[in-house]
Amino acid sequence: MLVSSFVSPVAPLQDVSSDLVNRVCPLFVMKGPRQPHLIGTGVPLQIGSVSVIATAAHVLEPLGRASVLTFGVNKTVLLAGERRGSGHRKGKFVDVDLAVIVLDEHERDQLREQVRFSYSIEYAAVRPPHETAFYTLIGFPYSRNKVSPRLLRQTYAVSSYFITHKRMPLSVIGSDDKYSPIHFALSAPSRFVTSPGGISGGGVWWLDTSRGPKAAPTPKLVGIGIEYWRKPGAFVCTRIAEVDQMVRDLQTQ
Repeated sequence: MLVSSFVSPVAPLQDVSSDLVNRVCPLFVMKGPRQPHLIGTGVPLQIGSVSVIATAAHVLEPLGRASVLTFGVNKTVLLAGERRGSGHRKGKFVDVDLAVIVLDEHERDQLREQVRFSYSIEYAAVRPPHETAFYTLIGFPYSRNKVSPRLLRQTYAVSSYFITHKRMPLSVIGSDDKYSPIHFALSAPSRFVTSPGGISGGGVWWLDTSRGPKAAPTPKLVGIGIEYWRKPGAFVCTRIAEVDQMVRDLQTQ
């Protein structure tokens, strides 16, 4: 574990967070022969008939049409499908900061051997700010996944999770393009977050502890992590409903 702000006496939140690594995947580009470079994190989703990897738009936008890869079982998987992202003009529009890579059947089947796809039935809304609720963000930080041929040889990347039980008002962020109907923020003091780079695009789960202190919490996908603000110390996330709508729009075109 790289970063953690809270260890709960209520339920084994750390164990559940560790298990959620099979719900996210690292995203790479090749910087040279056998030089895989981590660009961020993706969340495999199955929404209706469409299979995608969701991530933050700023993870893919600088790449143009450069090839993006992830890991299957003992091999890399080239993600050659269509990419859709939310455009943004700073200060003019809401910065949704979402993108999806559409998977064909072959890519989807390769990934299913390595990771678990999330379905709409496993989504949830973010809990009201006055409720005590636990959240975990899972991603692949640059600091633990340096450029190295062994990443291709071993098809192995190191993930990290961050657990928190505090929401933060978006007004504290001071951003002119983040709004509560679209985004939410999780308190993450900088003293606990040593290396957030690479976690962009990671999944954010609410750890539902309603079954009681002796039961393992049930993870419910609530968003995609898009930014870390060192001051005031917060992860800004886009709500999962925005991803769901983006993918459903693909099915009507």
